[in-house]
Amino acid sequence: MLIEEKPASTAPRKPLPDHDPLVWSPAAVAARKDRRSRRLKEGRVGWVLLWLLGIPLPILFGAYLLRGCT
Repeated sequence: MLIEEKPASTAPRKPLPDHDPLVWSPAAVAARKDRRSRRLKEGRVGWVLLWLLGIPLPILFGAYLLRGCT
């Protein structure tokens, strides 16, 4: 039983995203940190707003735990 070898593709490969120098540039890293920080702040504002609307803290804490502490 012979296995036929297929010819290698001659099309150039695209670099992996981890190897792209623009992905790890200081500006790109800072932009990702800024987006992550903004998302965290938005989440905190949501919990505080729910508390200000009168939802008791034990219920909010339970919801926080059920959501996976994010």
